[in-house]
Amino acid sequence: MFRDMYATAPELAPTGRILETMTEELVDLELTSTLNKELGMKDVFIHGDLWSGNLMWNETDKGLRLSRIVDYQVSQITYNRI
Repeated sequence: MFRDMYATAPELAPTGRILETMTEELVDLELTSTLNKELGMKDVFIHGDLWSGNLMWNETDKGLRLSRIVDYQVSQITYNRI
């Protein structure tokens, strides 16, 4: 993960190696990819880029109402987003 960082900036190599070791100790990527199944959780739809520019609204007599969500370029059905 940090190798790209210190490949382009060799002076960051010592720090990058420390961060790599810490990440390996703190983040169990296999666990994060199976934990939802172990807990009986279902996969969910993740938009991936939900912000005001991707929302379309209609004006009604009760005020604004969300009518559309657009830009599904990076959406996915998954359990987790790291």
